[in-house]
Amino acid sequence: MSDVGTKLQNAAYRLYTPRGSNRMLNREKAEEIWDTTLKNGGGTFIAGNGKSYDGETGFVVAVNREADYIVRVEHPDVGIEAIRGTARAYPYGYLGTWVFEESVYIEPVEIFHSRAEALDYARDRRQKAIFDLSTKESIYVSRR
Repeated sequence: MSDVGTKLQNAAYRLYTPRGSNRMLNREKAEEIWDTTLKNGGGTFIAGNGKSYDGETGFVVAVNREADYIVRVEHPDVGIEAIRGTARAYPYGYLGTWVFEESVYIEPVEIFHSRAEALDYARDRRQKAIFDLSTKESIYVSRR
């Protein structure tokens, strides 16, 4: 399948593509994302405007392991700039955050309708887990 065909096929599996702005996420919004992440242990946000994704169903999958940031919680300025950088790189997508062992993980993510399609997408990208929005639990990815 061509690159375009693959992209179109992958796009069909997404829950929806948010209509973020093409502006750079401002520092105040990035600070809100950082604070919400620390308070809740993570979150899913619309990258173009910084609003929390309010969908109650779907499966969240990181897009690209090379595009993530890992920032120690005691370095909020670095984390805020990482949030802004990720939003700038993916302005029409989603931004996922989560806290693990005193570090904040910041990465572009996609949201899928189907658990099976989300797991396949995650496997193809060598991800360790996906996140189920309805149960608020991680689902670990098995290797084939």
